[in-house]
Amino acid sequence: NPWTIVGERVLISRPTRQWERRAHPHVPGGINEGPQAFVSRGGVYIIYSASGSWSDDYCLGWIKCTNPAAVMDPKCWHKHGPVFSKVHEAYGPGHASFTKSPDNKEHWICLLYTSPSPRDLSTSRMPSSACKKKKKKK
Repeated sequence: NPWTIVGERVLISRPTRQWERRAHPHVPGGINEGPQAFVSRGGVYIIYSASGSWSDDYCLGWIKCTNPAAVMDPKCWHKHGPVFSKVHEAYGPGHASFTKSPDNKEHWICLLYTSPSPRDLSTSRMPSSACKKKKKKK
């Protein structure tokens, strides 16, 4: 059944890169959270949020496993990123999800971000959301 864990847990990502560790001093070890997986073109991809959600430096990274039969092997996974990070008027992008276009020809990524900087979660500012279309390769 899909709700019963079988076997040992395997760690496939930890915050080892500088862009994943900018939440310091609140979380000196860094943050990898909110994983979202998808399968495309023979690979398994996981996009995840990194650094602190309370900071401008919250961002998205991704890891890829090119051998779907070996997803439980940490050596199979390769890290990339950040793939979305702060830009003028969009700070702290994070917590992504994926969907397909209504015609099923494009992959879309939806994410949260805030503006303007500096981010202060004690204010009443609400996060914004955006969807970015990525055309499917032929």
